[in-house]
Formats: sequence, structure tokens, C-alpha cells
Amino acid sequence: MSKELDKALTDKKRLFLLYGPEQYLLEKNMEKIIHTYLREGEADLNLEVLESLPKDVFELVNKCETLPFMAEYRVVVLKNTGIFEYKDKAALELLTEKIEKLPESTVLIIKETSVDKRKKLFKLFQTGGCVEEQDYLTEEQLIQYLGKWFYRYQLRIKTGTARLLLQRAGMELTGLLNECEKLAALATEVVTDEMVTALVPERLESKIFQLTDALGRKDRQAALENYQVMLQNRESVTGILFMIGRQIRQISQTKLLLARRTPAAEMTKLLGVPPFVLNKLTAQAKLFQPEELDHFIRELVQLEWDYKTGRTDLEIGIALLIVSAGK
Repeated sequence: MSKELDKALTDKKRLFLLYGPEQYLLEKNMEKIIHTYLREGEADLNLEVLESLPKDVFELVNKCETLPFMAEYRVVVLKNTGIFEYKDKAALELLTEKIEKLPESTVLIIKETSVDKRKKLFKLFQTGGCVEEQDYLTEEQLIQYLGKWFYRYQLRIKTGTARLLLQRAGMELTGLLNECEKLAALATEVVTDEMVTALVPERLESKIFQLTDALGRKDRQAALENYQVMLQNRESVTGILFMIGRQIRQISQTKLLLARRTPAAEMTKLLGVPPFVLNKLTAQAKLFQPEELDHFIRELVQLEWDYKTGRTDLEIGIALLIVSAGK
């Protein structure tokens, strides 16, 4: 939790806008706000969580204006409702005006993946409440986070082991911490590389990175070996095709953004990836020529079409695509 959010809770602010791609930390911040204003047993009658907007904006206004029952506060949560994309501009304007005049007993939390900072609603929360953006943690921040997390279980994890864990489990905290729970249950004093390799399955995304890296280095043998490992692990061939296509498109987009000298922070937002993934994409983009990527994308589209129309076996088609791309 940031110092700004901590101060807002101390000051008893009543408007909270939480947004960004890192859903786990957003959820934790939201829970912290709720527990600050509602004591044990009060949530049943004084917590309203909405995951979609009512058709009638007055219904939402009524929920926000309802007084608490046998408690000091009532908390209303709008969770991933897409409120900033609300098409009825007049209704959104009315809602914004009503939020400005909410009862002192109402705490309103809006949680979204993305927001429109130009909207009056955003500026209202910015000036009269607390706005908290939660971006993906960087690799170094995650390594520190993992160290503190395992320390609570009286365990240690070395930096290299933490990097291996991130490589295999990914950067998304919900899935990552699920794997940490398994490791913590079996470790004694130190989480080792051997434990991570044995207990944490390597994600398909990681294998695809290895495959495209081999293709960029023109190492067909390594690329085919990666593909065979995926098949032996019973990965779906349609899933493999989709992930290869996504990876190649991201590499192509990265190469274009690099040519335009786009700042790294902007690239992560445009591509929708965390910083450490951008670093990998940047490294891979340097291995391919633009015409190679364009050709690869056309071949992927053709392969998908041939598979859907029954003209080719997808498992064989992907192998042939790898051989062709690795020349």
C-alpha cells in the first residue's frame, strides 16, 4: 500500500479510485479500504459490490445515498464496471454530480483496469479523494516482494532462484503466489532452484519465448526441440499456434515502436506487458528483420486458415512453419 493511500485512510477520505493492470494488489488495496471503514460483522448490511452498472443511473445513485445500518459507514464498490466508458454522457455527468454530494457516511470505491483521465469523474476523485494506480511490478520489485513474502514463513530465497521462479510461474501475482504457497509448504529454510524446477511447471508463455528466441537465432533444431517438449507436455496445438502468433505480433509491434524511439514506459502500456517482458521482446526484436516478421505473420494466418478448412494437420503444419521460419 502506498503512502498516499495510507494517508487517505488516516484522513478518512471517502472517494477511492483504484486502477491498473496488477489485479492482485488492487484487490488487496480494496480489501484494506473496506476493513478500515467497516468493522467485523458490519459488511453484511453495509457493503455493496457491483460488477456491472445498473441500466438506470438513479438506481446506482440510490445505492450510494443509502444510509448505513447500525454502523458509521456504508461502502459501495464499483468493480470493473467500465464506468469510464459509459456511453450515456448525460447519465455519467449526473452521477458525477451526485458523487460530489454523497452523504458523509458513504465510502465509494471504483476499481478499474483502465480509466479516462480526461473525464470529470476522474478529476473529482483526484481532487476530492484518492487515486491509486497499480502498474505491474518490475522484475526487481517482484524479487524484493518474494523475499519479504517468504520471510513471513521464516524462509529465504536467493535472487537467482527468485528469477527462476518468475521465469517459470510468470509475473502475475495471483498465479505466482499460488506457486509460492506450494514451495513454502515443502521448504525448510531455503527455497532452492531444484525445488522450483521440480514443483513449478514452466508456463506455455515461457516455452514460446524460448521457441521464438531460437527462431530469431536461426536455430531450427532448438526451436523444434522446444516444440516437441510442448507436445510431450500435452500442450494444445491450437494453444501453441495462438501463442506463437501472439508472440510474433508483439515482437513486430515492439520493433516498430523501437524504430519510432517510443519511450519504454509508453511501450509497456501500448503493448500491455510488464517491463521485464518488454525487455525480452526488445531483445528478440533485434533478432528479426521486419520482412521476416511480416512473412511469418502471413504464414501463421495461412496455416490457421488451412487448419480450419481441413487442408492440413495442425501439429505437422506448425513443425513445417518452424522449419521454414528458421532458415
